[in-house]
Amino acid sequence: WPSEENRGALMGMDEHGVKRMGGWYTTLLMMLLGVLLAGCSMSRSAAQRELLVTVDDAGYAPKTLEAQAGEQIRLTLKNICTQEHHFAIQEISIATTGGGMDMSGMSGDMSSMGSMPELHLVAAAGTSNMLEFTPTQAGQYEFKCIVPGHMETGTLVVQG
Repeated sequence: WPSEENRGALMGMDEHGVKRMGGWYTTLLMMLLGVLLAGCSMSRSAAQRELLVTVDDAGYAPKTLEAQAGEQIRLTLKNICTQEHHFAIQEISIATTGGGMDMSGMSGDMSSMGSMPELHLVAAAGTSNMLEFTPTQAGQYEFKCIVPGHMETGTLVVQG
């Protein structure tokens, strides 16, 4: 039968009779927590591509964006100009997940545009706006500013 001192040690208590959480139990708990946290951060970063497009009177930068079909995109439009700009793709197969269609700051007459674009992001002067979407089909898609009189264009290349 173990002595009083050994019995406490076997039950995970220190010399004062206080329950301790040390050794293999703490190590195992910390390893499991680390694996869980690493898994959460890896799944978010691997599943989403961040694209930043800056626009001014000279146009979009960069003019060509690349993505994979089925890859979630977080697109940020940063307007460094003194007037409103848009990022619009007329026809594209996407799954939209959030952001982008806040039209409250929109100005100008859009009646000449015809139908609304499939993908549309508006950034007021000196602001940024974000849209999350997932392109579902490979192809080359022209994006442009649809404010009347604006001529900024670029290309989104979606690989299959």
